[in-house]
Amino acid sequence: MKILKKIDVPLFIVMILLIAIGIVMIFSASNVAAIVRYNQSPLGYFIKQSIWALIALIAFFIIIFIDSKYYKNISIIALIAIIISLIYLIFKGTFINKTRGWLLLFNGKIGFQPSELFKIFYIVLASFYYDKFKNKLDDPKYLAFPILLGFGGAVLVFLQPDFGTAMVISVITVFLFFINPVGKQIKSFVKIFMFLIIIIALLALPSIYNKISKEKQNRLNTKGVCTQERFYTDGNQLCNSLIAFNNGGLFGKGLANSSQKYLYLPESHTDFIFPVIVEELGIVGGIVIILLFMFMFYRIMLIAKSSYHNYQASYSYAIMFLMALHLFVNIGGVSTFIPLTGIPIPFLSYGGTSLVFNVIALAFIQRARIETRLRKERFIKKKV
Repeated sequence: MKILKKIDVPLFIVMILLIAIGIVMIFSASNVAAIVRYNQSPLGYFIKQSIWALIALIAFFIIIFIDSKYYKNISIIALIAIIISLIYLIFKGTFINKTRGWLLLFNGKIGFQPSELFKIFYIVLASFYYDKFKNKLDDPKYLAFPILLGFGGAVLVFLQPDFGTAMVISVITVFLFFINPVGKQIKSFVKIFMFLIIIIALLALPSIYNKISKEKQNRLNTKGVCTQERFYTDGNQLCNSLIAFNNGGLFGKGLANSSQKYLYLPESHTDFIFPVIVEELGIVGGIVIILLFMFMFYRIMLIAKSSYHNYQASYSYAIMFLMALHLFVNIGGVSTFIPLTGIPIPFLSYGGTSLVFNVIALAFIQRARIETRLRKERFIKKKV
């Protein structure tokens, strides 16, 4: 009980709220598809996500009782298993939605994505590494391990192929590089190098775009998805997503009253759950969801700033950035602001691996908060 009293209560409450909202909206978004498309009980996805939520919370309460100094060894073991799984999937994985990203267990009854778990354990291990060698990061050879590990994981995920997740892992690798005390000269060199790469990519983009297939061009081009030419082909999902946003108006059509979930949106309980939320709860409901995430990020920032150990601040900031990136990419994709990538929205999209990953990530952050408070208490007692 002493440990539990030291968690960040506002952060815990907003986590529970988002999990609860996600479970309710998954039931609302999936009950029709469960019956018609998958021949399951309308409660099927609701029950599965509830079970995953219970597993995630059990993991949460176990992790917050483990001293963070052991997270490094846990991450090493986890990453070895995850990398082996990613290599296995490239050669032996089963294609699901055109990718081999799922490891299926118990005759396919349970599946999880090793790539989701790679993100969190990579963040933790890289944060420990940067902290351990913080006085040697002027030497490029000490930067090889976290950079090669991050980009190596991204390559393995890209080969599945899962371009969206590979890009997220790559961005996180770069983010960790810049938030840690790497030498200024090296950072300046990397900034110039990245700038040149971006310029070259922008100059080459028109030529590359013209050479790729029409199907891939349309995936990148999010404009005109509701035209007659594209509505019945590649633009169908995105156009129905826009219709859902439009139907919702200010206050929505009411919980469970979405019309787009009636098989118009094929992934209404996963990638496209946010349009269903807006259709049922309105723009106001969508804004409330985003504000809950903003409050969560604010609490994480407070914990990161007050953390005694550099590695705790590093992984807290990186986890916050990762969740914000998922949020932006998902909402940006379903609203046609950016190309659709299939990245789930944290806590809300159906998926056990994603939910467990996000809850475990917050458990690591809560442990940082607990250890900071314990240290302050010990310091006060010594002064007295």
